[in-house]
Amino acid sequence: GLRYEFMTTPYESNNRSYALRNVWSDSATTQGAPFRNYSLRNFSPRVGFAWDPRGDGKTSIRSAFGIYYDIGNVGVTLEQALLGTSPLINTCVVSSGTVTVPLNFSSGNCSTLFINQYNAQQPHTLQYNFTVEHQLPGSVGLTVSYVGLRGIHLYTNKEGNPVQMPNAAINTSLVNGIQYWGSNVVTSGNLIPSCRMNPNFDAMQLVATAGDSFYNSLQVVLNKHLSRGLDFSSAYTWSKNLDTTTANMDGNDCSSGV
Repeated sequence: GLRYEFMTTPYESNNRSYALRNVWSDSATTQGAPFRNYSLRNFSPRVGFAWDPRGDGKTSIRSAFGIYYDIGNVGVTLEQALLGTSPLINTCVVSSGTVTVPLNFSSGNCSTLFINQYNAQQPHTLQYNFTVEHQLPGSVGLTVSYVGLRGIHLYTNKEGNPVQMPNAAINTSLVNGIQYWGSNVVTSGNLIPSCRMNPNFDAMQLVATAGDSFYNSLQVVLNKHLSRGLDFSSAYTWSKNLDTTTANMDGNDCSSGV
């Protein structure tokens, strides 16, 4: 089988939407769509088989694989952009000059709070299983399965403008008690940590599709169909789940999503 599922590109009705299209090089946000619409590529195949190796109807071997996309998970992502993407909102630090009322941050270093990954990928999972089922005496059936799931391009929160480790040979400067590396430490009165990947911004929280998850399990089920007034079902699962702290909004989804 083959499923195709997509969504239209979200937009703000008055075109008041911005994105930092290249987090590591752009000096300002670009007006337009908050992210590229990768859901237009959402082709998800499904394949499976069932086999009776003995031909007596007592043993069955089954397996299946499918790709499943999650397209209904951008609401928090859009909210984060409204809360922190310039010029909708800025966090400004005035490092020199006199503060007057009304406030004027033109002499300060302004940065963003939250940024969406413009080239975000489509979150999806790979789901697969392999099952052997056999009929035992006394109307009892035994099922042994391997079930796995792999999550790819899951939303997570990360530092969008990381600090590069400085070379010991590079000159350092101490400004207001903070150590800065490189020669371009102070420009027009603004404190610019030149050790950032993008020197045009300070630290920022990036909502990105950089998360992964892994689930593997052994599942055993023993069923007895009703006979002589008795039926029962017993199940056991041994599994392991690994996750790289995936969360759209870390405060709600998990307490340490950054």
